[in-house]
Amino acid sequence: MMLAKTPKVQHTSILRVIGKPEDFGKMVMRSAMENKRLVDVRIPGQGPAPKSDEKFVKANSKPDVEVTPLKDLTREMTKWMVKVRLAKKHDLKSCKGGEGRMQRIDLIDAESTEISAMLFDDAIASTGESLVEGKVYYIIDGKVRVWKGQNKGAGSELTIFFDKRTKVRPAEDDKTIPFSVYHFVEFDDIHKYKGCNIDVIGRASVFGDGKKQKANKTESEPEKRDIILTNDKGQQINVV
Repeated sequence: MMLAKTPKVQHTSILRVIGKPEDFGKMVMRSAMENKRLVDVRIPGQGPAPKSDEKFVKANSKPDVEVTPLKDLTREMTKWMVKVRLAKKHDLKSCKGGEGRMQRIDLIDAESTEISAMLFDDAIASTGESLVEGKVYYIIDGKVRVWKGQNKGAGSELTIFFDKRTKVRPAEDDKTIPFSVYHFVEFDDIHKYKGCNIDVIGRASVFGDGKKQKANKTESEPEKRDIILTNDKGQQINVV
């Protein structure tokens, strides 16, 4: 309801309070913020409505772009947006030759498809440091390529490379997006996944004695223990 003009004040004092009166302007703005939308409210005689928190609205509003499933990403695509959960944020590493930094993150979408993304110096500084494991994000644009390095993740053979066009927006939590996906591999097929992360099911039949060994780059002495897993076929593998 909009008033054509400021109403006249009939009373300047109230002897009895009925209900719980509240400032109308504050009430409307609080309701707008709770619903995460902008409302332009003007009360005659009070000037323009207060500005809403633009960062809050931007961070929690869905971009006006159709979401692409991870399985549909191709190297030829230049414009796309995915909605994913950050499943794993790996440690920073030095690039080959020691110049620059790189970081891998593992992503999962609502169809349980996995893909890794690579961030380098500029992307790490502008985006990577604010990313939180377990949170859901919209990722918009970037290069989709085959990663041939040693840090290839499980899942898709493709990898997203953050570049100057890449934008990341926080999204509301989505219960349809899992926190993790398991890739169970038969013992006979483990040799096919050299250099990849895999999952196996087996019974720990033997626990070796713990032995300390000195790390190459640090002074710490982590404990090493051999474990033998046995599957339902009686096959065994050694896990270190």
